[in-house]
Amino acid sequence: MGWLILFSLIPFLIKLEHITSLKQLKKRIFYSFFHGFLFAIIFIGFSNLWIFELIPYSNWVAISCLYIVFTLMQSLYYSLFACVYCGFRFPLFIAPFLWVIFEWLRGSGLFANTHYNLAYSQVLNGPFLHYASIGGIYLVSFLCVLINIGIIFWFRSNRSFFKQKTLSFKPIYLPLIFLFLLFFNVFLSQTPSQPSNLNQLNIGIFQPSHKQVDKQNKRKRYSIIRDYVNNVEKNISKKNYDLIVFPETIIPRALDNDLFTFALDNFTSTSDTSFLFGSSRRPKENIYNSVVLYRSKENIITYDKVNLMPFGEYWPFKKLFQFFGLRNIIPNTEYSKGNRIQPIAYKDFQLGVGICLELMYPSFFNAQTKNGADILINLANSAWFHDSWISKTLFDMAIFRAVENGRYVIQVSNIGISGIVSPDGQIIVSSELNKKSFISESLTLYKKDTIYTKYGNWFIGLSFIVILILIINNTINRLRDSILSVKTHYM
Repeated sequence: MGWLILFSLIPFLIKLEHITSLKQLKKRIFYSFFHGFLFAIIFIGFSNLWIFELIPYSNWVAISCLYIVFTLMQSLYYSLFACVYCGFRFPLFIAPFLWVIFEWLRGSGLFANTHYNLAYSQVLNGPFLHYASIGGIYLVSFLCVLINIGIIFWFRSNRSFFKQKTLSFKPIYLPLIFLFLLFFNVFLSQTPSQPSNLNQLNIGIFQPSHKQVDKQNKRKRYSIIRDYVNNVEKNISKKNYDLIVFPETIIPRALDNDLFTFALDNFTSTSDTSFLFGSSRRPKENIYNSVVLYRSKENIITYDKVNLMPFGEYWPFKKLFQFFGLRNIIPNTEYSKGNRIQPIAYKDFQLGVGICLELMYPSFFNAQTKNGADILINLANSAWFHDSWISKTLFDMAIFRAVENGRYVIQVSNIGISGIVSPDGQIIVSSELNKKSFISESLTLYKKDTIYTKYGNWFIGLSFIVILILIINNTINRLRDSILSVKTHYM
């Protein structure tokens, strides 16, 4: 299905190009905003249906309002893209640069979201996926729009191909571009030779597949803990593990549960196994959504989530909501923000950890990698969203984070999809959705130094420069034409 995006934007782009031919600026702005909004409402509206999975934890009215507001906010970026493109009368080949700028803007700020970036449609298309190691998801999105435009130009320049009597090379331009992309992709996907003394990590991943309502039920916490303990006992007797990883927030305040910590102490004292898991914690007055590396009761390292989910983990504009007598859409879920992005030291490794939707922020894991992370690990709890497409999308994001940073990515989710992705974007192992699983894997860790790791979102800077140069050039041309017309009038 990823190939559809390579030509499905053609009607929208042709319509915008037609709008640019209108002489009056007001008409261009009005029609471009309308068509951009219409395009976005259909695209974003269907994509946001997962929000209704939150109804059991809130109510119909609150979740419907969240769906409408969130869809309108996300749609606004596509409307503004259309307005800027048509308002400045940019040529068609500038559209890919402008598109990725607005994708980047949508992925920044208070309500940042990269869920619907075109790049993720290419997660299984090797010819485009590996370009993320150069310019991240924004370069891949750029290529998606560029191919749409290339098809438009190709058909326009070859309408009369079969009527021509002389040989023309125009029909092979587009195939040559594809061949170049394929050839260069082969180069990008190559795994560099590695030294023979690479460290090995024996890792276990437990996907418990617990329902969210059960996790919130205090009466079922004992059975949930026993499920974790029993599965570890069963597997640790068969193999020596360096690290066993559990998903996000296995139960609320897991570190304060004596039964759970007693079991962990028993495992760590009889083996050299450490545990990495998610737990809410309250060290003082603030509550954090945290990742915990547990080696013993006296040797605990934590990471507190930095990128909190609005209305899910914290309450934006709280005073404004309270003024109108409104409460948080999902009650009792208000966390404080962590203040550092730093890998967790474990033996000879640096673990770059993240929690749930932090996986959708390329810059977050890029910062972890720049700070020395040897392996990237994301803990998630997709049980909130049941069988929606969120679980698959999160795993797709894990594939892109691996390619961008040239590191192994381990994704551990409560209901799935859990798995391990190599620095080349290959899925080494993965679980099924909504199925209890214990994944065991011995990894010979290697890493690739990528352009994206070093320079991050450099392609966004380049896109801004291209747009700025074109605006300056058009402004100079208009001033020159105005001066010439004035001179001609008085001559």
